Amino acid sequence: MTATTLKRLFFRLRPEDWVLLAFVTLFAIFLAIFRGSLYLYHSSVRSPMYVLGFMVVLNLVVRAPGLFGASKTTLLQMARSTGAMLRDWLPFILCFLVYENFHDMTNLIHGPETVDRWLAQIDQWIFGVQPTLWLQAHTHPLLTDYMSFAYSLYIAIPATLAGILYVKGRIADFREVMLGLLLAFYIGFAGYILVPAVGPRAILDIRFENPMYLNGITFYRSFSAMWNDLQSFQRDCFPSLHIGISSVILFFSYKFADLFRVRRILFWVMLPFVVSLWVATIYLRYHWVIDVIAGWSLAAFCFWFAPKIEAYWGRQRRSVGIPLATDRGATAAGAFSTR
Repeated sequence: MTATTLKRLFFRLRPEDWVLLAFVTLFAIFLAIFRGSLYLYHSSVRSPMYVLGFMVVLNLVVRAPGLFGASKTTLLQMARSTGAMLRDWLPFILCFLVYENFHDMTNLIHGPETVDRWLAQIDQWIFGVQPTLWLQAHTHPLLTDYMSFAYSLYIAIPATLAGILYVKGRIADFREVMLGLLLAFYIGFAGYILVPAVGPRAILDIRFENPMYLNGITFYRSFSAMWNDLQSFQRDCFPSLHIGISSVILFFSYKFADLFRVRRILFWVMLPFVVSLWVATIYLRYHWVIDVIAGWSLAAFCFWFAPKIEAYWGRQRRSVGIPLATDRGATAAGAFSTR
């Protein structure tokens, strides 16, 4: 097997595929060493599955008018475009399956100990107070419900930008965003293992006037139950992926200024919701402020690094004659074309 053949085999996979394979390999090694359990499905997988299902249904709805009396060739093209769409979104879905299987890992590696005491000391050193304790004097039931809503946008925010890029046929930009997201996710997962923490609501509970729950009107209690059901990884504080993922998307929505006729309209629409999500991580007592700072730093790195990887991958694929994302953009975007 020649060096060129090996190179073609290596670069035929996308960078996000290699990130996934590397992380899953390390995870499997740890799982074998510490004799952890494997979980194939749980509620934390449902949200991304809903996103994928929505994209497939959207494909079928948009194409439906042209299906009646369509030729066998047209139906085959639609099947291929749907398959391409599933392939393009698959790394995002598998990321959540990886997350689902991490919930025992920190216990197996570190035991019951966490580093929350150190994170709390850092917050105290920066602000002179504990921000979550200071905020309890400024809570209001309506604000609590809104903060809960903002916090729950964690999956909707990345799905919105990725979906818009995909529908518009900007497959190269879509891949760039996906790679940035997946880098943030997997580096964040590594952070969860290296820096196990449960957050202020568990560590400072006896110092809150209302220990476990804030006062909401309608949304907060149902949100808390939902998030506890989704939260498979119980030590997922450092870095804050709510901050990291939403920030990556905000950065890219600013970068892709020409998505709509009004420049950066998506960025300005997202901005108040993303900032609200940032505040909610502290207001709802899920994170230390140092988690938030780490999330911003992670997002900045992934936003900077993902385009560089994509550009390098593109050069290498071109050198061995492998089609680029832009070369097959018409195929993937064709899932939403009625022509």
